[in-house]
Amino acid sequence: MGGGGSLVSFARSGESPEGNAAFELADRLREGLVRQVAVTCNPEGTLARLAQETPSPAACCLLPPATHDRGLAMTSSFTSMFVACLFLGWTDDPEGYLRLVERLAQAGQRILDEYDEPISQLARKPLERVFFVGSGALFGAALEAHLKVQELSDGVVLGKAEDTLGLRHGPMAAINEKTLFGLFASAHPYRRRYETDLLREVDQKGLGLARLVVCPHPEPEWEALADVVVAFDREQKLRLPDAVTPPLAVVVGQLLALHKSLALGLTPDRPSRKGVINRVVQGVHIYPYPAGASVGG
Repeated sequence: MGGGGSLVSFARSGESPEGNAAFELADRLREGLVRQVAVTCNPEGTLARLAQETPSPAACCLLPPATHDRGLAMTSSFTSMFVACLFLGWTDDPEGYLRLVERLAQAGQRILDEYDEPISQLARKPLERVFFVGSGALFGAALEAHLKVQELSDGVVLGKAEDTLGLRHGPMAAINEKTLFGLFASAHPYRRRYETDLLREVDQKGLGLARLVVCPHPEPEWEALADVVVAFDREQKLRLPDAVTPPLAVVVGQLLALHKSLALGLTPDRPSRKGVINRVVQGVHIYPYPAGASVGG
């Protein structure tokens, strides 16, 4: 962080030991130089307390209680924290931010209203793997979506996330006959040319059990290349840039994970039958940071 900077901490519960330790270390090692921002869903959590009590410059963004979901996997908490953090880029235009959030809400509602059943049908297929690909911010959405499927299926379905152009560099070999291939497509016309090429290649090679595309609006041939095309702005009225659409792509991953969990006979809020993973991370021991140690080392 050099001589200063900002550290943004995200936490559903605010009780993850490594996250809280990072907050405290930044305070100690860069006292007065680091501006800390905590985004959390739990007003009673340790992170919220640290942010409110630190003498260093800090802000604590507390989300509404409904976002503090109680299930194993983060769902509403993840998407809500993402949307809240977008405000950091809109502090000089709060009205514009509110209009953006309203457009995101409209797109999200359309996904829930129109695509829940098609996604449920995909989940009922004998899937053993899911591949989500996306570029830029949508690669982050792919990371979160694949994690949700793994968590809510209790690891029965293995997930993987790749950059759209990175898939050909080896990972494509793992798309077998029981794989769902999911593309989180861009709104940018130039990127969409590469995405169309990738869909054509996956189709021509007969890869996967099923294909899913999530996009603002589809290219003409995408409907023929995919089993389900989730188009959250088909009429192109909302015009949401890629940087703000990861929550929409993640909602699709969450729906797929939820329906797969139910199809496997699991309890989505508590899918881990052997307690391998927990709602709040356990087993992390925080060791004292050596006095005088290099921050970068």
